[in-house]
Amino acid sequence: FIDEWIFTILNMFTLDNLLDLWTEIILEEGKGVVFICENSHILTLTVYLFGNILVKPFSYAYPVVNIVPEDEDFLDSPFPVIYGMFKKRKYVEQNEIVERYNDRTYVFLSPEKVDIIYSAESKKNVQKRKPAKLKN
Repeated sequence: FIDEWIFTILNMFTLDNLLDLWTEIILEEGKGVVFICENSHILTLTVYLFGNILVKPFSYAYPVVNIVPEDEDFLDSPFPVIYGMFKKRKYVEQNEIVERYNDRTYVFLSPEKVDIIYSAESKKNVQKRKPAKLKN
């Protein structure tokens, strides 16, 4: 049984975005993924989808946090974590969170599109493992 919400969340992603993000999560190559959205419903469902459903039949070995507390101290964790950050993109940009914690992958979610900012190391590793047909 697959709920309708799964397809709604998956439709927000392009195939390339979905595969790149899934690859990074499943291989645990970066320091984690931070999903950022100002809609708590979309945010929670997306974190749940990537942290619990799309990794099956495996299980994600590190913490999955649906919505983190107000401060950004959690981004200092030494191991990969999947986070949900209930913030507006403008807040993240004004506080230079991506620049300060640049070893994480940031996924800005909106119903219209998904914008992903990879750390340099994550992007290099994902591109290296992507099959040649998908690179084109």
